[in-house]
Amino acid sequence: MFASSPSAIMENRNFIEICRVGDQAMNLIAEKLKEKPSHLVWAYNIIFGFRISDNSSTTISEASRLWLKYLKRQSHIE
Repeated sequence: MFASSPSAIMENRNFIEICRVGDQAMNLIAEKLKEKPSHLVWAYNIIFGFRISDNSSTTISEASRLWLKYLKRQSHIE
């Protein structure tokens, strides 16, 4: 199903479950983001407890790129 509302996406039970498993989902999310930026990037905000950018105009593509860069630096992904 398609949802354009950030709150609808983040309240979706599948999205909540992805966030709940945290570390176990990190590599899967990263692989998806490498293929194509998506709203899955928001799961990292919840898993890590912070946003990768405080700029409210950061796009999904930019956030995906920033998270992948951060994860690589922190050795969470290859």
